[in-house]
Amino acid sequence: MSDNDSIFDAAKSLIVTKLKGDHEAHLHVGPLVLDFARTELAKPGATTKKVLSETCHGVLSGLLLLDKDVVVGAVETLKSLTQIIQERSGDPMRTMSYALEGVARIGSAVSSGTLSDINDKIEAEFMGAGEQFSQFAEQYHKKS
Repeated sequence: MSDNDSIFDAAKSLIVTKLKGDHEAHLHVGPLVLDFARTELAKPGATTKKVLSETCHGVLSGLLLLDKDVVVGAVETLKSLTQIIQERSGDPMRTMSYALEGVARIGSAVSSGTLSDINDKIEAEFMGAGEQFSQFAEQYHKKS
């Protein structure tokens, strides 16, 4: 199993384990995501890009498994990571792009309408980030 797979799987498992049965799980991901990402970033060899991308992808995959609102979950996940994004980069938009790519990777598992809703919420919360998310989403969304 690669490091990417282990971060993705651990993040997904964390969400499923900790938030199963929580009717508002999508609203409660923030603190879990922040603690998880900080722990992963402290590991030897960890890169910001890998940790943020894989964490976001794993968290949203966990929310999908729980049948929770991934639109709200995506924004709550990104909000929780803004502290790390500001701490770890002289270029916050570039660092944010790592997280946006991770969110977009669920594109293969959701409808284009859901991706559009995620894009709209991201743009409303993080001005300018919606366009970047949209570019990533195009790469990952399955074409029918």
